[in-house]
Amino acid sequence: MIFDGYVNQLPDTDPGETLEWLDSLDAVIDTHGKTRARFLLSKLLERARESQVSFAWHGRLYAAGGTHGFPVSQVLATVESAPIHPDGSLGAWRLENALPAPRFFNTPSLVHQDRVYLFGGGDATFTWSTAILSAPLNAGDGTVGPWRTETLPLPVIHRGGAGVQVVGQRVYLVGGATISVNGAPEIGRASCRERV
Repeated sequence: MIFDGYVNQLPDTDPGETLEWLDSLDAVIDTHGKTRARFLLSKLLERARESQVSFAWHGRLYAAGGTHGFPVSQVLATVESAPIHPDGSLGAWRLENALPAPRFFNTPSLVHQDRVYLFGGGDATFTWSTAILSAPLNAGDGTVGPWRTETLPLPVIHRGGAGVQVVGQRVYLVGGATISVNGAPEIGRASCRERV
């Protein structure tokens, strides 16, 4: 549960373990400083969440969707962001507008004209989607606006590991899990006015 901007488990089911973690964190801060402590916390968050899509924009780092556990025990719809400090450390994470449905990604993201676009991904049943999700990004405070599904889907299902770029008024989706018969990467493209 999120309360006062922090993740809380009420009541704490293991206060002794919580104290051990806090004592360990205090020891890192005392010995190596807050920057190292923030780095370690970020690494712990990475372990707790996998297969998310991430992107950076206007001094913030974002994580959307993903999974908990292995094998996958939960597919997430949450979107979170944290400020990136000048020294490269991260500030406190906050919740943003959730995705329309739980989704995990091995797919690219793209920020174009103050909107973020997430391409494809899978749901809790490992069904792959051709959907392109997008949401506005607020330049003032970095918040993510409401998500929508774009009207034109991807031309093929699941482009895991693909790259995406905008050149002029076209978006290019390059390679990924779909490969042509001759082994060359398949390239999809669309007009930015049509798709993004």
